[in-house]
Amino acid sequence: CDGAKGLASTDDGGVDLVVQDAYRAGDPVPDMATVEFLRGQVARVLRPDGLYLANMWGSGDLEFVLRAIAAVGEVFEHLLVFAEAGAFMRKRPGNFVVAASNARLAEHELAEWASNTDNHVHCLNRAQLSAVYGAEIWSNPLIESAPITAPVEPVLRWGHRASTS
Repeated sequence: CDGAKGLASTDDGGVDLVVQDAYRAGDPVPDMATVEFLRGQVARVLRPDGLYLANMWGSGDLEFVLRAIAAVGEVFEHLLVFAEAGAFMRKRPGNFVVAASNARLAEHELAEWASNTDNHVHCLNRAQLSAVYGAEIWSNPLIESAPITAPVEPVLRWGHRASTS
């Protein structure tokens, strides 16, 4: 992906913000969500108080999203995840936006903002993610030597519904 090439050629510690919204022909890119990629590329280019934002697509059992969130948690001290309740609860596919940093995030303000959106977005911190998915969420981060085993469903195009068969 072009984003990975761009990060590889970026100097260490000089970037305030990295935004990742990487898809290959509608499919999520798991190799850009591994602990190794996040530590070796994303965290490397960020300043100590820099911010990482990632948009991820989740559906089904959320294996990709949950393992990617765990990978982010391995690399960054603070993280928040935003999504609609139906996506968090595995009732329907949806976007998960992860905000992470080694600096403290404005958790209260962001959670309040999320709760006031028209889309009913929720903001979960580490403890809340553990309460929803169990503490084991953090035990299986996405790493190069243990890739995703099931195919990740492609992103739905606007106006299309997931098949129910």
